[in-house]
Amino acid sequence: MRKIVFAFAALLVLLSACAVYYPQPSAPKGPVACTEEAKVCPDGSAVGRTGPNCEFAQCPLGGKDYCETDDDCVCDGTDTQAGGCFVGNKRYYALFVDQEKDCPDFCTGIAGNLGVKCVEAKCKIQKLSNPLPAPPSVEIIANPRIGVIPLLVNITAVLRNIEPNDKKFYCAPEFWEFGDGIKEEVSKNCVPWFPEANVPTQYTTTYRYERPGSYNVTFSIGGVNGMGTVNVLPERFPPECDEDSDCVPAQCCHAADCIIKEKATDCRKTLCTQECRPGTIDCGGGCACIAGRCSGKNFVPGKDAYTGLRQWGII
Repeated sequence: MRKIVFAFAALLVLLSACAVYYPQPSAPKGPVACTEEAKVCPDGSAVGRTGPNCEFAQCPLGGKDYCETDDDCVCDGTDTQAGGCFVGNKRYYALFVDQEKDCPDFCTGIAGNLGVKCVEAKCKIQKLSNPLPAPPSVEIIANPRIGVIPLLVNITAVLRNIEPNDKKFYCAPEFWEFGDGIKEEVSKNCVPWFPEANVPTQYTTTYRYERPGSYNVTFSIGGVNGMGTVNVLPERFPPECDEDSDCVPAQCCHAADCIIKEKATDCRKTLCTQECRPGTIDCGGGCACIAGRCSGKNFVPGKDAYTGLRQWGII
């Protein structure tokens, strides 16, 4: 019996030694290529896919108002995602803020005593203990601001928020641009700056506009610029005549008014009746250039007295 068991065990060992071994396929080696997608985080930053499963990386902590220092914060423009005036970090500001639409006095306050700070990792508007002085600025005042051609405009540039003896603006050259391609530079001969020097805050010039349009007038001094707008309208009724000889009857026979020669009808082959019709310039009337307009001189029928000018069909 023992011989049989031993023989059977030996047979099993022999069969296992002859078995064919098939190795299992191993996982591919090397980096995994993820799709080039990006996820925008609440703070305005973006993260891509990464790792063996190509999952999006974790967004930074905090939202659009997250900050670490005051330099991370900005207050300006309007939030295109949430609406309203924006205060938050610079990453979100660059992506989702309309920087052309400002909120007056929202960031600085009417008194200029507000500013944006990073408080407890959030950008917030805070009251400043020592508010910064308003920076120098230029205001343009045009008189008149709107009118018809030719328009003579008196322009004043007012320099604000400077010290009376500010060396930067003392005797600095003035630069004007009138919006139609014409520029003007004004330089002065001054004595060297001294502590009691007085810097003017108003600068004036006069300019004549000959063509209709909307013109941006700019003024620059000491690196500070200002801009204003002048609107020049077309003349409502451009002059059509300069003297009486420019005008002729408005029609060949029994004309009631007058027009310029260029618009006259050819009457060389027209025969008119010899009568004096009321309301016309037949009887002693004529044509005249009045205030740049061709008008007819008319008389009241049956009277010899001249009653005045009949302009544009009004007796």
